[in-house]
Amino acid sequence: FEAHAHVCVCSVGRIVMICEESVPPYDRPVLTKNLNAKLDNILLRPLKALQEDLGVQVLLNSRAVGVDLKTKTVRLEGNAPDVKFDKLLLCTGSEARRLTGLPNGTARGIFTVRGKNDLQELSAFLEENKKFNSDPRVAIIGSSFVGVELAAAFHRRGCKNVTVIGQETVPFERVLGSRVGGSIKQLICSKGVRFYPQSKVVGFTSSRDRVTGVELASGEIIQADVVIVGIGSVPATKFLADQSEFALARDGAIVTDPLLRLPANPDVYVAGDIAAYPYVKTGEQIRVEHWAVAMQQGRVAALNMLGRHVPFTQIPFFWSMIFGKGMRFAGWIGSGFDEVIIEGDIDKQQFVAYYVKDDRVTAVCTMGRDPVAVAAVELLEQNLMPSPGELRQGLKNSQDVLAIAKETAATKTVKRLV
Repeated sequence: FEAHAHVCVCSVGRIVMICEESVPPYDRPVLTKNLNAKLDNILLRPLKALQEDLGVQVLLNSRAVGVDLKTKTVRLEGNAPDVKFDKLLLCTGSEARRLTGLPNGTARGIFTVRGKNDLQELSAFLEENKKFNSDPRVAIIGSSFVGVELAAAFHRRGCKNVTVIGQETVPFERVLGSRVGGSIKQLICSKGVRFYPQSKVVGFTSSRDRVTGVELASGEIIQADVVIVGIGSVPATKFLADQSEFALARDGAIVTDPLLRLPANPDVYVAGDIAAYPYVKTGEQIRVEHWAVAMQQGRVAALNMLGRHVPFTQIPFFWSMIFGKGMRFAGWIGSGFDEVIIEGDIDKQQFVAYYVKDDRVTAVCTMGRDPVAVAAVELLEQNLMPSPGELRQGLKNSQDVLAIAKETAATKTVKRLV
């Protein structure tokens, strides 16, 4: 399995995949990077391959509304029959966080971009808007990955009037710190994107039920024909909120053990954006919204559903593409960091950033240095990262990270051969 379906059910001799959408799972991160993405090109596996090659029964347009652990059934919306299971994998992903209750918040032209339907509706609106304005004014609320990636995507589409509105001083400040965030701000502004820092949205302006602007707490109104709300996401677990056995965390996540099992029921597994699992390096329960983590969790959950005893020990890893510049990140800094050590030219987006917590490197972010981030995954896993002191004094650097990773890989190969 890969944790990009909604619900996967295993019973003796069959696998059932329950999907709320009209298509099988697809590569969602592409949607914020390419506004012209074609669905056929981003399917993880075509429907025919799932059904005929893998023997999976795929239920499309099927929304799970509850799980009965006593009878081992998944309840579906409407008159659809319940689906029985021996083993159950919940991987419903996350939903876009929305701005609700704001003046004119229901005007046409305000979008989130989370699924294929969102992108189709946005594309249709942009085509319609061409009749009135060939170069629409685009305002993006949110200055983390979704917001910045969409700014680049609109720019690539030819939009010359793009504004990013953030609550932070620089993009990514809360996640990656002010120095890396400052580099991203410099990059997007060099492409003509306007950035509004420390700005709170209090409403929208509209005319004839079409959005015309974004109102800030300062009183300023940013003129806009299209508004994208990219302020994060929440676990898609509302259908389980009334079921005490799932003991949802405050943010809606489902807490699991190291095998990605529900502690209250060893036949139920959880993967992807909704899973709060114990991080192998610290033991703290973390929830990671990364594509690579979801893929690996689906595979580990499948092994354990088949009777294996494989704890999930993957070091989180993700990537982003911003105006043609690749960003890679390895590790976890959800509990914060004490220091960021920069190697390279951060102003030119050619750098390695080492994140330090309690005098240990706990994460690495790179731009223009992709192999270093990949190598860092191995070193973080094996506790082989150079110390902060060595990095500060220049005694070790990214070349050492690459060399240690290469040596470790060679050692593993020898052990396998022996």
